[in-house]
Amino acid sequence: MNRDIAVNSNTLPSISKTRSSYMWNPLSAQQNPSRKEKIRLPDDFSPSAYSVLIGRGKVNTEATGNKRLKVIVSTFLDEYSKAPNRISRSIIVSKIVDMIHEACPVGSFVKHEDGAWWQVSDHMARERVGSMLRDA
Repeated sequence: MNRDIAVNSNTLPSISKTRSSYMWNPLSAQQNPSRKEKIRLPDDFSPSAYSVLIGRGKVNTEATGNKRLKVIVSTFLDEYSKAPNRISRSIIVSKIVDMIHEACPVGSFVKHEDGAWWQVSDHMARERVGSMLRDA
């Protein structure tokens, strides 16, 4: 995989999206505050067919968005298992999370808590996808 690595002022790697291949940017959550921490969604919010519900139980397991995520994860299993290092696996996780964000910009990874819907942080979304890849 072709990687363009640059070093910012904090000497953290930044990988960009190029025309030839997808590149992971570990600073995306810092640049987009709405993806850095969980945010409360409007009271009239209802999860779409693309929303991934975070939590336990039958309702979350059988949600359409969760089933879609499971199919997406299954398509990346071979690539993930053959990934030579942690960075390569992290790039795969980022691809999957970004695919879900593109399909459902608002309410992509959501959790129902205290009677309200919350969009969870990218960190929690990445943990969810990573655990699905490891457990499959």
